[in-house]
Amino acid sequence: PLHIAVMREHVTGSSHGFSVYSIYEDRQGQIWFGLEEGEIIGYTPSKKTWQRYDQSQDMKIGFSPSITQTQDDVIWVVSDDSQSGINRFDGVSWTHFFGSDLGVSNVNTSLVETRDGRLWIAGADMLTYKNNIWLSFAEYQLPEKFHRKLLLETSDGALWVAGIGEGAGRLDYDTGKWQTYQGLLFQCETPDSLSWFIDQDGGIVSSDGKKWIRYGSEDGVIDAPVRLFAAKNNILWAIGSHDSTAATARFDGKTWIRDLHPKLAWGLHRNSAVCETAEGHMWFSATVNRLIDRGQVGGLLRFTPASLAKTGEPI
Repeated sequence: PLHIAVMREHVTGSSHGFSVYSIYEDRQGQIWFGLEEGEIIGYTPSKKTWQRYDQSQDMKIGFSPSITQTQDDVIWVVSDDSQSGINRFDGVSWTHFFGSDLGVSNVNTSLVETRDGRLWIAGADMLTYKNNIWLSFAEYQLPEKFHRKLLLETSDGALWVAGIGEGAGRLDYDTGKWQTYQGLLFQCETPDSLSWFIDQDGGIVSSDGKKWIRYGSEDGVIDAPVRLFAAKNNILWAIGSHDSTAATARFDGKTWIRDLHPKLAWGLHRNSAVCETAEGHMWFSATVNRLIDRGQVGGLLRFTPASLAKTGEPI
């Protein structure tokens, strides 16, 4: 007979996951991390200190939090979680309320402040806030019925509303005009006024409003992009995976440069976990799962201006 002995060992101490959903740098230079499981962590680079914001305060952070700062330096946090609602931090204390108090859903997947000082919050429904006045729009009142939305303001003042895994719409909110693109996921706009999309086949598409150009892996793009990000140095970043390995590609307007990050994870996060700091550092977050047998460490990937000639460094 075959006898198999299974040895068990007890691991002492404790561990804490650091699966990042969103990254945001405020005007004071603090970097905010929203963790997948619903925690908010602050990092101050000048002091190299970390702070965990305790939920015993008047805050209620749910799964997949998104973060932004408004012109009055207030930090706002919303979550893709019906039990969380909307959180506000004035630099001293947190306050919290539910979207349902304003007649809309408590699930919110994105938020942005537009140049006119208006805060937009979106999930299935939408909220706007300016001069202490809230306006709410139920899903049935919106031109496109995207259930989970991402928001981005472009240089001409339009607000793009993209459905996660769906299409995209452009809202010129001063005029009330709405334009949609089927089969394309809007990502960002570059300083040369090009709009950038990911198509349903994983290609990267640009448009100046008249001419459309598509880039594929044969051009140096990664084969499974999940997010595009326009950096301040006129570099366009594509993040995701290539050959089932975490990967980035960057485009200088002429050429794509592709880098693989096999020690990080099998992919990079698709949603809000991309941040460019005032110093020009690029932060990216790995996907939730990592392959330990391949030596993958997970967590964060950072490119510094000095490391752009290399392949970034896991944090």
